[in-house]
Amino acid sequence: MSVTDSPDPVDAIVDILKATDTTNWSNRKPSLIESMEQTSPKGRENRQDDAIYVRGPGIDIERFSADPDDLMEDGTAEILIYSLDRTRLTTHTRDVIDFLRGYMNDNYEDTVFHNIVPTATTDNRQAKITRQTNHFVSLVEVELHRLSS
Repeated sequence: MSVTDSPDPVDAIVDILKATDTTNWSNRKPSLIESMEQTSPKGRENRQDDAIYVRGPGIDIERFSADPDDLMEDGTAEILIYSLDRTRLTTHTRDVIDFLRGYMNDNYEDTVFHNIVPTATTDNRQAKITRQTNHFVSLVEVELHRLSS
């Protein structure tokens, strides 16, 4: 059974995180998991429940072989985790990384990607304007690779 069939990195990550079983989260599963473009900055700042937003800078496309039909697509996605509690934020960040580790050698079994690799995590609160939000914000960077024909 496929978790996602979307070739878009943002949609694929949203699908993967939404498909996780509630019991697999260390704390309560965040009530909102969606693409960042689905909400406004003010909406994120005013939300009291934990939430996960995914954004993606895009996809790099490279010719795979002499045949013009095969392309290598390398995409990135950034997962922003918002919580008013630092401990819950840390736990959610670890859970997200652990969920994505299961797709590191996917080889097109559960997704349209060859692999999905979490590459970095950052405390992203300093990127917010002071006093605009009391949320703790963590950023998880993910690389996605696929061969398209």
